[in-house]
Amino acid sequence: DCTDGVMLTDVRDVYFQSDPFAFVTSPHELMLFEEIFPGVTNEHWLTDLPVKKCRNVTVGPVPVLCSGSTMGTREGIINYIQVMVEEFDYWKARVNCRCDMVGDDQSIHNYLYYTNRFGRDTVTIKHRTGPIHVVGKQASGIVKRLIKRTQEDGHGQSADKAEEWIKSNMRHKFPYDMMNERELSEWQNLTDLKTGHVLNLDGVPSPQIHQTDRFGILWEAFFQEKLNRLKPKVLNEPAQKSSPSRSFSTPLLDSFLEEEPDDSIREEFTDSIKILLSEALKPRPVWDDDIDPGTEEERCERYGFKYDPTVRSTRRRVFWGTMIADESWHTIGIHSMESYGIFHTAALVESSMTHNLDNRTMRFLPGSTNLKLLQSGMFGPETAVHVDYYHPDVESQKKVGPMTRENLHRNRIVDRWRKNGMRADDIGLVTDVDEVLTRDFLRAVQICEIEEFKPNQSCKNPKLLTSTIVIETSPMCVRNDSRWFHPDMVIGECIELIGDPAIHKPLPIKPNRVGFLQREDNWTSAETEHYPLWTASEIRQLEAPNPNRVEGKHGLHTAYHFHNFFTSITTYRNKYLTYCHPRKDAMTVPLGKLQDNVGVFADCALGRRGDERKYKSSKEVVEGGWTSLDEVATPVAFAVGSYADMRHREATRMVAEDERANPPP
Repeated sequence: DCTDGVMLTDVRDVYFQSDPFAFVTSPHELMLFEEIFPGVTNEHWLTDLPVKKCRNVTVGPVPVLCSGSTMGTREGIINYIQVMVEEFDYWKARVNCRCDMVGDDQSIHNYLYYTNRFGRDTVTIKHRTGPIHVVGKQASGIVKRLIKRTQEDGHGQSADKAEEWIKSNMRHKFPYDMMNERELSEWQNLTDLKTGHVLNLDGVPSPQIHQTDRFGILWEAFFQEKLNRLKPKVLNEPAQKSSPSRSFSTPLLDSFLEEEPDDSIREEFTDSIKILLSEALKPRPVWDDDIDPGTEEERCERYGFKYDPTVRSTRRRVFWGTMIADESWHTIGIHSMESYGIFHTAALVESSMTHNLDNRTMRFLPGSTNLKLLQSGMFGPETAVHVDYYHPDVESQKKVGPMTRENLHRNRIVDRWRKNGMRADDIGLVTDVDEVLTRDFLRAVQICEIEEFKPNQSCKNPKLLTSTIVIETSPMCVRNDSRWFHPDMVIGECIELIGDPAIHKPLPIKPNRVGFLQREDNWTSAETEHYPLWTASEIRQLEAPNPNRVEGKHGLHTAYHFHNFFTSITTYRNKYLTYCHPRKDAMTVPLGKLQDNVGVFADCALGRRGDERKYKSSKEVVEGGWTSLDEVATPVAFAVGSYADMRHREATRMVAEDERANPPP
């Protein structure tokens, strides 16, 4: 039985930024929504002309109530429909009432309200104060003035030509880059420039936007893509607290955690992780799987590639591989959201021993809650997710250094790729769990013409590298001083166990200066047309003679490094106690002394900027954090509900508590 709220709504020109029902704290039987007043009144011909013709009255200079979106209770909406249908029948029966026009339902809607025909508990919601925001008048005004000024500035002899110029230039600019002071002032009042949200008067994202088509080219070239990536971070607080639908979990996640007997594992699932995984675990279509030539051409051009549909009409398959140990569900969930539905295979390898020869408790054993979650479909409906287990021999491991132990661990990835049917024209992607290609770039490497992925490779220089921004522990702490260069990709033709070893013969290996078992330093000087196949560790570590490190136009990054996204300071510090370059004082030293980038996070999390920074080796972070990133290279996960905000609050709390026990210098 329907006992909850009901909405009647248009579809074509409507966009939901959040849940309108969660916004309503005092429901009424019928809620009608005003358009901007006095900018639009019922003296407008759409109401005045047909009502005067049929009922011989005028509604007058009162607010227009939009008939395209109406809310109420079950009883209130049933009564509304009955009253509307009765009036429809009256108009149909009389020749003078028949209107050959679109929108006469709006005429009837307003006439009935202002003649008190709806129920007693009917209220009107003032413009930009409720769950539905009718943007039409303001949006069309901004667009019309922008087109007119663009034409006056010489960019098009007609309005159509000026509109074309704006649309083409908006590919690499935000629209407010092209606006004058008045236009920008109106835009800022209507929207949040950083996120793209359309706002109510109090600055909260409007749950539903109606008449989005009035944004015209601004909607097509700016809003639609930005809003699809940047869903609202926070609903208004009272509605969130009062709405039972704002759960941090789902039945699937709850069932997994109920089965888990280990309290320490359940404690890993903080509120922010529950928000993230609740979305990641939802079955959903792969929204960008279809190949649109225009979209692909623009995408390839963004990274300096070409798109040729006559050469490639299907996407390359991507096989992902990584080692996994104590990484948090933050990085796993973020990775799954960004790559959802793209990977053919996700090959994870877990070791029973750290690279410093300490035994460790394995997290992803058969039957474990962690493995069930990992294989629950979060990486996509058809992605094959495998965890293989590595049990190294202690005595043999003692003969090599920690970095070689890491490489031997990583090399097991390719075994899984081969078992899952990797071919010569597939892509092998080697990362750490916290290194993630942007979805836009991942789609580009699947379809664009890329020199390193062409057939008949010599395998001397097959690596494709990335320009990777570093996000330190919190979505708000994006470093602006340096970029990372992993992940790494190689075409299957040049990968060990996949390519042809009869053509690509192996070379001797030896420990290099940092302890890697690696090819001779002069391996590229060999006079041959075909060089050796690459192991997973070589894909990660070996320097190619002329690597292609891809960066998009205007410095656009192609990957993220979600560094140290741990859920507790104990886990955070334990990493520096046990990983390949261990610190004996890792559990007691001031947090920012663990490593320069940890100092960046500690200062950022507590809002210390400039001279206020406690760790002078730390660098400044990007103002606005993740919200300042380009819309085509913003983490999909950061747009999930209040995840980004919740994660930042948790990270801030971690630092504050730790600094009380281990004060900074």
